[in-house]
Amino acid sequence: MTLAEMQSAFAAFLRSGEEADAPPFGSAGLQIYLNNYRSQLIACLEASYPRTRQWIGEDAFLHAAVAHIDRVHPRSWTLDAYGHDFTETLDALFPDDPEVHDLATLERALEQAFVAADGQSMTLDAVSSIDWDAHPLVFTPSTLLLPVATNVADIWSSLVEGSEALPVVRDSGPEASLLVWRRDGESRFRSPGSGEAKALASILATRSFGALCEMLVTEQGFEAGVRSAGLLLRQWISDGIVAA
Repeated sequence: MTLAEMQSAFAAFLRSGEEADAPPFGSAGLQIYLNNYRSQLIACLEASYPRTRQWIGEDAFLHAAVAHIDRVHPRSWTLDAYGHDFTETLDALFPDDPEVHDLATLERALEQAFVAADGQSMTLDAVSSIDWDAHPLVFTPSTLLLPVATNVADIWSSLVEGSEALPVVRDSGPEASLLVWRRDGESRFRSPGSGEAKALASILATRSFGALCEMLVTEQGFEAGVRSAGLLLRQWISDGIVAA
């Protein structure tokens, strides 16, 4: 048996835990490696989804983690990527609890924002020198508009503060979302209003500030639309999500 064949057999045993997949030299002593393999993956999921774990409880989270390990094997060079599709496992286990999906998706988005590429934020001083009709509006690489179906922002706050668990409120509106980004080395999020969420979706899709102004003018009239566009731009620059 070659070394490569031995390594392949060892990896197959770790993934399945089945005696039938044990290397030809047997599974004696390999249980230590199997337990270490699984405990490392569980620890990875716990580190990536602490609020989800807090919400559903220790036992339910452990059950979900074990189910995920049985279903999904590590495929990346870094364990940071292992939990990226944990939401799919949670969806299968909690089909009637959309807040579980929202919590896990938010945690994944915050993690992705943290490791996103760096991007220099624009300042308010630069606004007057830009031809907004001719240049696209570019957000920093960490900026993400995350669709949600529940009051997950309020649930998150209650978990962080350790206050009494809030009731789940479903939000089926087409513009229900959270704005996620990184600033000063810290991942952040907030709930935009429905109007801002619609504007963000427009900008992220077209990068055209002029098109956004036209949309707002059509909806609100010239003066109100232009004012709304200016206030939104000021908010985004203050948030630090406008790169250029």
